[in-house]
Amino acid sequence: MLMNDAMDVLLQGKQDTRDYINHTALRDIDVVRWVLEGEVDAFEVIMRRYNQRLFRIARGILRNDTDAEDAVQEAYINAYLNLKQFSQKHSFVGWLTKITVNQALSKKRFAVRKDNLEESIGWDEAKTKANVMTDDILPDRLADSNALRKLIEQAIDSLPEEFRIVFIMRVIEQFSVRETAQALSLEEATVKTRQFRAVRRLREQLDKMYDMQINQAFSFAGTRCDRIVNKTLNQIRNL
Repeated sequence: MLMNDAMDVLLQGKQDTRDYINHTALRDIDVVRWVLEGEVDAFEVIMRRYNQRLFRIARGILRNDTDAEDAVQEAYINAYLNLKQFSQKHSFVGWLTKITVNQALSKKRFAVRKDNLEESIGWDEAKTKANVMTDDILPDRLADSNALRKLIEQAIDSLPEEFRIVFIMRVIEQFSVRETAQALSLEEATVKTRQFRAVRRLREQLDKMYDMQINQAFSFAGTRCDRIVNKTLNQIRNL
Protein backbone atom coordinates (compact mmCIF):
# COMPACT_ATOMS: atom_id res chain seq x y z
CA MET A 1 0.00 0.00 0.00
CA LEU A 2 1.63 3.20 -1.12
CA MET A 3 1.05 6.64 0.30
CA ASN A 4 2.32 9.89 -1.18
CA ASP A 5 6.03 10.55 -1.58
CA ALA A 6 6.33 12.33 1.76
CA MET A 7 4.86 9.35 3.56
CA ASP A 8 7.18 6.94 1.78
CA VAL A 9 10.21 8.94 2.86
CA LEU A 10 9.01 9.01 6.44
CA LEU A 11 8.49 5.27 6.50
CA GLN A 12 11.92 4.36 5.12
CA GLY A 13 13.98 2.66 7.80
CA LYS A 14 11.49 3.37 10.58
CA GLN A 15 11.08 0.53 13.06
CA ASP A 16 8.71 2.21 15.52
CA THR A 17 5.68 4.42 14.85
CA ARG A 18 6.95 6.86 17.49
CA ASP A 19 10.03 7.56 15.38
CA TYR A 20 7.91 9.59 12.99
CA ILE A 21 4.57 10.03 14.76
CA ASN A 22 5.05 13.74 15.48
CA HIS A 23 5.97 14.82 11.98
CA THR A 24 4.10 18.05 11.31
CA ALA A 25 4.35 18.00 7.51
CA LEU A 26 1.74 15.29 7.11
CA ARG A 27 -1.65 16.34 5.83
CA ASP A 28 -4.68 15.29 7.84
CA ILE A 29 -6.02 13.23 4.97
CA ASP A 30 -2.72 11.33 4.69
CA VAL A 31 -2.84 10.47 8.39
CA VAL A 32 -6.46 9.38 8.08
CA ARG A 33 -5.58 7.12 5.16
CA TRP A 34 -2.64 5.77 7.10
CA VAL A 35 -4.84 4.90 10.09
CA LEU A 36 -7.42 3.24 7.84
CA GLU A 37 -4.65 1.07 6.39
CA GLY A 38 -3.95 -0.34 9.86
CA GLU A 39 -1.44 2.04 11.48
CA VAL A 40 -3.55 2.70 14.58
CA ASP A 41 -0.76 4.53 16.42
CA ALA A 42 -0.68 7.13 13.64
CA PHE A 43 -3.91 8.49 15.13
CA GLU A 44 -1.62 10.13 17.69
CA VAL A 45 -0.64 12.66 15.00
CA ILE A 46 -4.25 13.83 14.84
CA MET A 47 -4.60 14.02 18.61
CA ARG A 48 -1.35 15.91 19.15
CA ARG A 49 -2.32 18.32 16.39
CA TYR A 50 -5.82 19.17 17.65
CA ASN A 51 -5.84 18.39 21.39
CA GLN A 52 -5.61 21.99 22.54
CA ARG A 53 -8.16 23.28 20.05
CA LEU A 54 -10.74 20.61 20.87
CA PHE A 55 -10.15 20.87 24.62
CA ARG A 56 -10.77 24.61 24.56
CA ILE A 57 -13.97 24.15 22.58
CA ALA A 58 -15.27 21.36 24.83
CA ARG A 59 -14.38 23.34 27.92
CA GLY A 60 -16.20 26.35 26.52
CA ILE A 61 -19.35 24.26 26.59
CA LEU A 62 -18.81 22.31 29.80
CA ARG A 63 -16.83 24.83 31.93
CA ASN A 64 -15.01 21.97 33.64
CA ASP A 65 -11.53 20.68 32.81
CA THR A 66 -12.19 17.03 33.64
CA ASP A 67 -15.49 16.88 31.75
CA ALA A 68 -13.84 18.61 28.77
CA GLU A 69 -11.03 16.06 28.69
CA ASP A 70 -13.56 13.23 28.79
CA ALA A 71 -15.58 14.80 25.98
CA VAL A 72 -12.50 15.19 23.78
CA GLN A 73 -11.46 11.61 24.42
CA GLU A 74 -14.96 10.35 23.60
CA ALA A 75 -14.99 12.51 20.46
CA TYR A 76 -11.71 10.97 19.30
CA ILE A 77 -13.08 7.47 19.82
CA ASN A 78 -16.20 8.41 17.87
CA ALA A 79 -14.11 9.92 15.08
CA TYR A 80 -11.85 6.87 14.92
CA LEU A 81 -14.80 4.51 14.66
CA ASN A 82 -16.28 6.59 11.85
CA LEU A 83 -13.16 7.50 9.87
CA LYS A 84 -14.48 5.71 6.80
CA GLN A 85 -17.44 8.07 6.78
CA PHE A 86 -15.27 11.19 6.59
CA SER A 87 -15.75 12.94 3.28
CA GLN A 88 -12.84 14.82 1.75
CA LYS A 89 -15.34 17.39 0.53
CA HIS A 90 -15.12 18.91 4.00
CA SER A 91 -12.14 19.85 6.16
CA PHE A 92 -11.07 17.16 8.59
CA VAL A 93 -10.67 19.60 11.48
CA GLY A 94 -14.18 20.91 10.84
CA TRP A 95 -15.55 17.37 10.90
CA LEU A 96 -13.63 16.59 14.10
CA THR A 97 -14.75 19.84 15.71
CA LYS A 98 -18.41 19.13 15.01
CA ILE A 99 -18.07 15.69 16.61
CA THR A 100 -16.48 17.31 19.68
CA VAL A 101 -19.17 19.97 19.95
CA ASN A 102 -21.90 17.35 19.73
CA GLN A 103 -20.16 15.17 22.31
CA ALA A 104 -19.76 18.06 24.75
CA LEU A 105 -23.36 19.17 24.31
CA SER A 106 -24.57 15.61 24.83
CA LYS A 107 -22.46 15.33 27.98
CA LYS A 108 -23.89 18.60 29.26
CA ARG A 109 -27.48 17.56 28.59
CA PHE A 110 -26.91 14.30 30.43
CA ALA A 111 -25.42 16.12 33.42
CA VAL A 112 -28.38 18.49 33.57
CA ARG A 113 -30.84 15.62 33.51
CA LYS A 114 -28.87 13.70 36.11
CA ASP A 115 -28.64 16.56 38.57
CA ASN A 116 -32.11 17.88 37.74
CA LEU A 117 -30.80 21.45 37.57
CA GLU A 118 -32.01 24.32 35.43
CA GLU A 119 -29.35 25.78 33.13
CA SER A 120 -30.27 29.27 34.31
CA ILE A 121 -29.17 28.41 37.86
CA GLY A 122 -25.70 27.50 36.64
CA TRP A 123 -25.48 30.76 34.74
CA ASP A 124 -26.55 32.85 37.74
CA GLU A 125 -24.04 31.12 40.00
CA ALA A 126 -21.22 31.57 37.49
CA LYS A 127 -22.09 35.23 37.05
CA THR A 128 -22.16 35.81 40.80
CA LYS A 129 -18.81 34.08 41.30
CA ALA A 130 -17.27 36.12 38.50
CA ASN A 131 -18.51 39.37 40.06
CA VAL A 132 -17.23 38.44 43.50
CA MET A 133 -13.92 37.31 42.07
CA THR A 134 -13.50 40.58 40.19
CA ASP A 135 -14.23 42.64 43.30
CA ASP A 136 -11.78 40.65 45.41
CA ILE A 137 -8.80 40.81 43.04
CA LEU A 138 -6.31 43.40 44.28
CA PRO A 139 -4.32 45.62 41.85
CA ASP A 140 -0.98 44.11 42.88
CA ARG A 141 -2.24 40.61 42.05
CA LEU A 142 -3.18 41.68 38.55
CA ALA A 143 0.49 42.22 37.81
CA ASP A 144 0.97 38.46 37.99
CA SER A 145 0.30 36.89 34.59
CA ASN A 146 -1.11 33.70 36.09
CA ALA A 147 -3.62 35.62 38.17
CA LEU A 148 -4.56 37.72 35.15
CA ARG A 149 -5.01 34.67 32.95
CA LYS A 150 -7.20 33.08 35.61
CA LEU A 151 -9.27 36.25 35.75
CA ILE A 152 -9.78 36.10 31.99
CA GLU A 153 -10.71 32.43 32.07
CA GLN A 154 -13.32 33.04 34.76
CA ALA A 155 -14.70 35.99 32.83
CA ILE A 156 -15.06 33.79 29.74
CA ASP A 157 -16.73 31.11 31.85
CA SER A 158 -19.28 33.68 32.98
CA LEU A 159 -20.51 34.25 29.43
CA PRO A 160 -23.77 32.59 28.37
CA GLU A 161 -23.00 29.36 26.55
CA GLU A 162 -24.09 30.57 23.12
CA PHE A 163 -21.65 33.51 23.36
CA ARG A 164 -18.88 31.56 25.08
CA ILE A 165 -18.46 28.79 22.51
CA VAL A 166 -18.50 31.24 19.58
CA PHE A 167 -15.94 33.45 21.32
CA ILE A 168 -13.58 30.52 21.94
CA MET A 169 -13.83 29.27 18.37
CA ARG A 170 -13.54 32.65 16.67
CA VAL A 171 -11.18 34.63 18.91
CA ILE A 172 -9.06 32.07 20.73
CA GLU A 173 -8.90 29.28 18.15
CA GLN A 174 -9.20 31.55 15.09
CA PHE A 175 -11.88 29.57 13.26
CA SER A 176 -13.36 31.44 10.32
CA VAL A 177 -16.97 32.63 10.52
CA ARG A 178 -17.95 29.96 8.02
CA GLU A 179 -16.18 27.14 9.91
CA THR A 180 -17.76 28.22 13.17
CA ALA A 181 -21.21 28.40 11.62
CA GLN A 182 -20.87 24.93 10.12
CA ALA A 183 -19.58 23.36 13.35
CA LEU A 184 -22.39 24.88 15.43
CA SER A 185 -25.13 24.67 12.80
CA LEU A 186 -25.69 28.43 12.87
CA GLU A 187 -26.14 31.17 10.31
CA GLU A 188 -22.97 33.17 9.65
CA ALA A 189 -24.75 36.36 10.70
CA THR A 190 -25.60 34.76 14.04
CA VAL A 191 -21.94 33.85 14.61
CA LYS A 192 -20.90 37.45 13.98
CA THR A 193 -23.56 38.82 16.32
CA ARG A 194 -22.69 36.44 19.14
CA GLN A 195 -18.99 37.15 18.78
CA PHE A 196 -19.61 40.89 18.97
CA ARG A 197 -21.76 40.56 22.09
CA ALA A 198 -19.27 38.22 23.77
CA VAL A 199 -16.39 40.61 23.19
CA ARG A 200 -18.43 43.55 24.42
CA ARG A 201 -19.31 41.74 27.65
CA LEU A 202 -15.73 40.75 28.28
CA ARG A 203 -14.46 44.24 27.61
CA GLU A 204 -16.86 45.56 30.19
CA GLN A 205 -15.29 43.25 32.79
CA LEU A 206 -11.66 43.29 31.75
CA ASP A 207 -11.18 46.58 29.93
CA LYS A 208 -7.61 46.84 28.70
CA MET A 209 -6.55 43.53 30.27
CA TYR A 210 -8.52 41.72 27.56
CA ASP A 211 -6.15 42.64 24.73
CA MET A 212 -3.05 41.91 26.84
CA GLN A 213 -3.65 38.33 27.84
CA ILE A 214 -6.60 36.75 26.02
CA ASN A 215 -4.46 34.45 23.85
CA GLN A 216 -3.10 32.80 26.99
CA ALA A 217 -6.53 31.74 28.26
CA PHE A 218 -7.07 28.03 28.92
CA SER A 219 -3.42 27.04 28.55
CA PHE A 220 -3.08 23.44 27.53
CA ALA A 221 -0.59 21.61 29.75
CA GLY A 222 1.62 18.93 28.19
CA THR A 223 0.56 16.41 30.81
CA ARG A 224 -3.10 16.84 29.81
CA CYS A 225 -2.19 16.33 26.16
CA ASP A 226 -0.28 13.14 27.00
CA ARG A 227 -3.13 11.89 29.18
CA ILE A 228 -5.72 12.27 26.43
CA VAL A 229 -3.44 10.64 23.86
CA ASN A 230 -2.54 7.65 26.04
CA LYS A 231 -6.07 6.99 27.31
CA THR A 232 -7.55 7.26 23.80
CA LEU A 233 -4.96 5.02 22.15
CA ASN A 234 -5.41 2.39 24.88
CA GLN A 235 -9.16 2.34 24.22
CA ILE A 236 -8.70 2.21 20.45
CA ARG A 237 -6.26 -0.70 20.69
CA ASN A 238 -8.82 -2.65 22.71
CA LEU A 239 -11.69 -2.12 20.27
